[in-house]
Amino acid sequence: MRKYFLFISLVLGCLQLCAQQFLNYLPIDSARRVIANAKTLEDKFYGYYGADRFYMNAGFFDSSEFAQKEMYTIAKNLNRDSLLCDVYAVMSNRYLLKQDFNYALMYALKAFEYAKDPLRRNRVNINIGGVYAWSNNYETALEYLRRRDALGDFPTFRLFFHLYYGMSYNGLNKPDSALVYLQKADEYYKIRPDVNGYSQALGEVAKAYDLKGDNELATVYYKRALQLSTEKGVQTFALIVGNKYAYYLLKQGKYAEAGNIARDNIRPATTAGNFTATAAAAEILQRVYNRNDNNDSAYQYALMQIAYKDSASNQKRVTEFQNLTFSQRLKDIDEASKSKHEEEERKQNIQYVLIALGIIVLITLYLSLSRSFITNTKLIKFFGVIALLIVFEFLNLLLHPFLEKVTNHSPVLMLLALVCIAALLVPLHHKLEKWATTTLVEKNKKIRLATAKKTIEELEKANPPGSGTIKTGNDNT
Repeated sequence: MRKYFLFISLVLGCLQLCAQQFLNYLPIDSARRVIANAKTLEDKFYGYYGADRFYMNAGFFDSSEFAQKEMYTIAKNLNRDSLLCDVYAVMSNRYLLKQDFNYALMYALKAFEYAKDPLRRNRVNINIGGVYAWSNNYETALEYLRRRDALGDFPTFRLFFHLYYGMSYNGLNKPDSALVYLQKADEYYKIRPDVNGYSQALGEVAKAYDLKGDNELATVYYKRALQLSTEKGVQTFALIVGNKYAYYLLKQGKYAEAGNIARDNIRPATTAGNFTATAAAAEILQRVYNRNDNNDSAYQYALMQIAYKDSASNQKRVTEFQNLTFSQRLKDIDEASKSKHEEEERKQNIQYVLIALGIIVLITLYLSLSRSFITNTKLIKFFGVIALLIVFEFLNLLLHPFLEKVTNHSPVLMLLALVCIAALLVPLHHKLEKWATTTLVEKNKKIRLATAKKTIEELEKANPPGSGTIKTGNDNT
């Protein structure tokens, strides 16, 4: 019994390890190889999963959107809750990186609908907590993060779990509590080497020390976060942490350093079309040049700041339209997948009906035509009714798409069409039933006559003519 229990525990442990392993992202080259050489749709799904991580971190959101649509199509075709949960979760992450919190929350909550196992419920609760933390709803963020505690501890998600706890406590101006969680970032980065999460964690450590008034350590961690995100190509967060560090330097009176960081940020932000980051860098440079009494440059960057803030507002409207377009594309994929599943199910049902009809017809013919035994006519009528119902169901399945198209989904017209079909089937059924019954009656007559003839022959053999006695089985007669 003990060995059996240990074996089951080992199997469950392996399954949990596998479940955690797939959530660790693949390098982009490995992801592309998986996509190209995938033997199953699930392999291809996680190939796109790994590629999507690279695209999001690098700020290639169009490529990320394409990868996520491919993932969504696969998940819908396989109709698997685990895959649907995973794809909705990464959609939420993409909108979170774009600072579009409404859609980030919408897709995180959608992921929660498909989170059936503790691993994924754990992950989605952390995702939802992260959305609330980024949108400055810190108390709500902590509520969702605490829900994770009841689901168990999964090492794969510890980095982001502690990151969002730290971010929430920083937002509530509780840096000591934040550092309790954030100081474990190095340990969890070794378990899950996610540069994006680790860079954010380092930035939050810097913010915590800033809140505590420890400028030396704040500077050290801001530099580490900026250097790591820049070296690893996490462009989206490099712009965010760079501007945060520059604002921090302005507060410290280090205008020259702040200006250098803003200049480094403004070109990649403009190239990437990140108008919010560009406007922030322009504002920093305006304040730097104002400090240096360089009014012309200050005026130039003030105009740039205004222009890019307007562009950011316009971009937000465009983004909202794109988000709606993306949602509509997902609905189109849903409809295509639904139609495909319905068509496959209909074909399968037709096969089942044909098998059932074939069995009933064979039984009826056997009972009607077999010469080996006498059959009750009521049995034939019973099988005839069943066969009629099966034929009607077969025609309903076969003609249903055509009737929907012709009647434009009108229930009344479809009912009338089915009544007409039934009106044609019933007379045919009666004729077949009459034929089967007549055949059966004739067969039964022949069987009875043959049986009677055989009995007479046996009696004649036992009592030949002129013997004068009839054997009845009593020797004394």
